[in-house]
Amino acid sequence: MAEPRPKQITGYKKALAFIAASLVKILSATYRITVVAPKRPYTDSIFCFWHSQLLMPVGLYRYLFRNDFIPTPITALVSASKDGAFLYEILRRLGISTIRGSSSRRGAQALVEARRALKLGSSIAITPDGPKGPENIAKDGAVVLSRMTQTPIIPLEFVPQRCWRLKSWDRFIIPWPFTKVYVYFHEVIDPRPEQSDHQVAEALSQRLNNSSSKINID
Repeated sequence: MAEPRPKQITGYKKALAFIAASLVKILSATYRITVVAPKRPYTDSIFCFWHSQLLMPVGLYRYLFRNDFIPTPITALVSASKDGAFLYEILRRLGISTIRGSSSRRGAQALVEARRALKLGSSIAITPDGPKGPENIAKDGAVVLSRMTQTPIIPLEFVPQRCWRLKSWDRFIIPWPFTKVYVYFHEVIDPRPEQSDHQVAEALSQRLNNSSSKINID
């Protein structure tokens, strides 16, 4: 049976996505950025960060790419749902490639497309607690892709000095304009044969929760 087609948005929602993409550009341009990363750049990697922090990597991707912290193009894994369709439209307008799928919809097809993207020289970006949580608990999808492709997982954290948090399932973060944003490239995760996918996912959760308690909420 063929995989269901990803949801799409039309009409005024496309206009809203255009406005949202413009606001992300404007807001991100005000951030004062500090990157904590090894000297060597990462190539052909699976970058993972929490869903709540999504606004920051979307807005700062060009900065990280331009300064060689992420030297390869990024392809983002986006849910095939209606919410994912809105995010897809924002990312498209920001020049970020996407693959549509998640653990609950088009998951197998998304893995195939992600594997193809890695072979073509792109890195993959995944929110391992998306699209609907539980918050800050990594699912196994990134680990499965890592094993399939022999590609390392790079845990990324984006920690603003000051921010608002929405009352969504992930308590979505909106950094204040002109705040400082810390970007942490944590230690690489290479799943070992003796580790289960669940064990590696737990290790990923621990790395990604390393600095989250430092977020100041206003």
